[in-house]
Amino acid sequence: MSLDSKQLSTRAIVFLVSLLVSACAGNMPGLGVNVKADADDPCGQQRVALGESQHYYAQNIIAGAAIGAVAGGIIGAMTGGGGKAIGQGMAAGAVAGGVGGYFHAKQQETADAQALAASVNADALREYGEIDKATQSFIALRDCRFAAARAIRSDYRAKRVTRDDAQQRLNRLRTLFNEDIALAEEIGVKMTDRAKEYHTASDELLRNDPAAKARYTSWAEQQDRSAPRQQSHSSKRKTTSSKTESGTGGNALSAAKQTHTNEVKQADYANQLQQSKQMASKEFSLEGQISMDLPSLPAGFAATNMCRAG
Repeated sequence: MSLDSKQLSTRAIVFLVSLLVSACAGNMPGLGVNVKADADDPCGQQRVALGESQHYYAQNIIAGAAIGAVAGGIIGAMTGGGGKAIGQGMAAGAVAGGVGGYFHAKQQETADAQALAASVNADALREYGEIDKATQSFIALRDCRFAAARAIRSDYRAKRVTRDDAQQRLNRLRTLFNEDIALAEEIGVKMTDRAKEYHTASDELLRNDPAAKARYTSWAEQQDRSAPRQQSHSSKRKTTSSKTESGTGGNALSAAKQTHTNEVKQADYANQLQQSKQMASKEFSLEGQISMDLPSLPAGFAATNMCRAG
């Protein structure tokens, strides 16, 4: 079907406005954050991997709604409508003030409750993957830094490097790790902002589906009761958890379950950062690993020798 000049102009305007709003929101292709590694960084590959998560979280979760608002107003004007038409176009895509803009934008996409819940659930499932990716990327980067520090201490104990050289290399690693932490914390802030949007969307979906809300409440309570037991049996190095069963009990229930699971994983991400900062003081100290750095005692030496009377 051919398009007349007015239709072509409308589509062109929408496209241009979309680019403009995306640029303002930091969503233009190529305008995202690009993390680069220094040439002397032994963990450069791992830092770049974490930078990919920063690029994802730099995107605005509700930018699409802003595009709809501006484009709607322009289209209202182009189609011959007066102030009322322009206002309606703006309102159709306007972003709600504060938290809730994401769900408001989703509501503009469809009026069907099941389709709306399915869309939120699909987004939450993708968010799960991104949280998991960020967590694993940070752990890999942290482990690389700590392994490099252990190698330096090993060289020092074997007298392959001087104390000053070893300390200088450790200081360099500490500086890089502090930058890693700053990058990871920036991701964490954005992760929290997005989590608030998903939580609000989940609450709205459940508010409109009392049966799903009752089932979710029971499920969440069971998850909270089993959380300590699951944590005690889980490996400290393994941070992934099972995804919720998509599609079980309706889209609203699935979206709420997935949002809950994402919040658990987000808390794990924050814990990984906190624990790593506490570990750093020992890892980047030349004498940090006391049990490893002390010379071994002679064979047959007994502690009582130190207290033997003369």
